[in-house]
Amino acid sequence: MQRINIGTFYSGSSFMHGLAAQTKIVSLLFFIAAEVCTQNLTGFVILSVPVFFSIVLSNTPLRLLFCGLKNTLIFLCVIFILNSLFYGTSGSLWSFGIIHITKDGIVQGLRIVCRIIHIVIASSIINATTAPKKISDALCRLLYPLRFFKIPIETFALMINIAVQFIPVILAETEKIISAQKMRGAFSDKKALLYGAKHRFRLHNVLQGKNILPLILPVFLTAFQRADELAIAMEARGYRGERKRKIPPEKKRLRDYAVMTGSVLCCFVAMLFFRSS
Repeated sequence: MQRINIGTFYSGSSFMHGLAAQTKIVSLLFFIAAEVCTQNLTGFVILSVPVFFSIVLSNTPLRLLFCGLKNTLIFLCVIFILNSLFYGTSGSLWSFGIIHITKDGIVQGLRIVCRIIHIVIASSIINATTAPKKISDALCRLLYPLRFFKIPIETFALMINIAVQFIPVILAETEKIISAQKMRGAFSDKKALLYGAKHRFRLHNVLQGKNILPLILPVFLTAFQRADELAIAMEARGYRGERKRKIPPEKKRLRDYAVMTGSVLCCFVAMLFFRSS
């Protein structure tokens, strides 16, 4: 499926591809902390600078980022509207009953929307520039102290990795099911036929209407079938989740330490200067 590329790894030789996976994950955590600490819009504008440079230095296809944002567009609109209508009491712009559109609510909605957009773009860049196995090994290295508490960190890291990688697989299967249901006439309502006469039939056009019902059961069955096939393949290759394996160390270069230092400084600057609204 060419339009939805969430969770897909793109091999390359860019600056972001050359960073260690552990560096990217830790930097993302510090960046999220900086986003949470930031309360004024000036801070979000400044935090957009590292996001912009990450896009440029990763050579990530822009359609990948736009797809990630498009899939959260409805959620962002709902969050902004709810905050605008029900958050804050000062600076009222318009009111009707229990609904109060306030300046504080609009500003709070913009804060949350900016946070989500920045985090979605940064996460998409990391997924696009880091191989799945490297992400799993980096998570195991970061969670290594939990081994002393008898927590199976390898299994936990593998679960996160598989969940992310299953997203494009399930979406691709959903697209196939839509095509099959179209051939059977499941989407034969007038609106769908009129739309199909002018445009290509797309996934989000189905999800917006009542035609989602013929998709639910086949998608769930396909997901369970894929998970069962994956479990059988892992058992056939001798995978044992409880077995402790030695994780090879990841070589870090000067660029890794520079990026790590920059993310820490970004977090501290946000905590010191951008906490006041």
